[in-house]
Amino acid sequence: MASRPVFRPASKYNFPSSLQTQAIDALRQTSDSGFIILPCGVGKTFLLVQAILDLPPGCSVLALVYEKLAVQQLTNVLKHETTFPKHRICVYGADRRDKLPPQSISTSRLIISTYGALATSAPAGSASLLAQQTIKEQRYNLLLLDECHHSAAPTYRALIES
Repeated sequence: MASRPVFRPASKYNFPSSLQTQAIDALRQTSDSGFIILPCGVGKTFLLVQAILDLPPGCSVLALVYEKLAVQQLTNVLKHETTFPKHRICVYGADRRDKLPPQSISTSRLIISTYGALATSAPAGSASLLAQQTIKEQRYNLLLLDECHHSAAPTYRALIES
């Protein structure tokens, strides 16, 4: 049985602040949906990554962020600061669109995308449309919404509710 991924021993993320510890403890104590609202600069990336690492093996995650810098940051932390399997990370954004694994192995993966990359209309029959449909039709064990106030916009709300 595969062990759960963790932060690498030398990672700065092994030393969360008391605020981060309180937030992650609250997440671990519930199975309901919820919001964590924190000011800029207090380490929300740690919380996103820790929530992913806390899932049992075989779970799938969709992480939606607002801008490509957040896609890069989350991807880099997962790849360089944790033991999360790199081959399970799929980035789908404006600048980078990894090939999606076949539906037959759609579980146990992490898709990181911007709201816009999935909410933008793609031409019928295009590879972009097929990728968007594949991502939207998948069921996820965890949906992470960074900058979640953007999810209230009508264009993004339809994406999240699908």
